[in-house]
Amino acid sequence: MSSGTSDMLESRYPADIEKGPGIPTSESAEGDSVEQTYTGMGTADDPYVVDWDLDDPEDPYNWAKPKKWLITAQLALCTFTVSFSSSAYTGGMQYTMEDFGISDDIAILGISLYVLGFALG
Repeated sequence: MSSGTSDMLESRYPADIEKGPGIPTSESAEGDSVEQTYTGMGTADDPYVVDWDLDDPEDPYNWAKPKKWLITAQLALCTFTVSFSSSAYTGGMQYTMEDFGISDDIAILGISLYVLGFALG
């Protein structure tokens, strides 16, 4: 492995070779398994610290701004769609009450429980 490749594999946090085992995490361009050492022992008191490699293209901090904004817009659109569709049927609620012979309280139960689900997460 060349020194340029080893620089890319360095973690943001220094690895303690005595503490953490080498774990094959990915394959190099040549198809060889690349072992990285993580700090920690893997216990509840001393868990492994797993971090992105420097200049890793899969690290969201290294993504281009247009890609970040595209993902943000997709999530915003999904959030809007879910919240809009939860109350979209209220326009026809009067017809539903007449067709099924139910009271106002029962008719708004669907949207009330949906909003309660939003609140409880």
